[in-house]
Amino acid sequence: MEEPVYDCNLKEIAKMAGIHKNITNKVARHTNAQLWIRYGAEGAVLSKMMGHTKQETTRNYYDVNLPEIIEGTKRVDFGSMGI
Repeated sequence: MEEPVYDCNLKEIAKMAGIHKNITNKVARHTNAQLWIRYGAEGAVLSKMMGHTKQETTRNYYDVNLPEIIEGTKRVDFGSMGI
């Protein structure tokens, strides 16, 4: 699927979910990576999942302030999402 079509579909899903932020492929990929990191995914595994050829690319996802991310996501009800 081409990126513009993918982004359009993401926006439609966000609208149905009541999310009022600009959701794009990049935002979705970053969020997905942060969730995997939060739940303990190893860098090499995440790198493979994301299709990165260099582990340095994946390390950029680990260079964020994880305590802030954890604190900022405590209100998320993953159970209601089936996760």
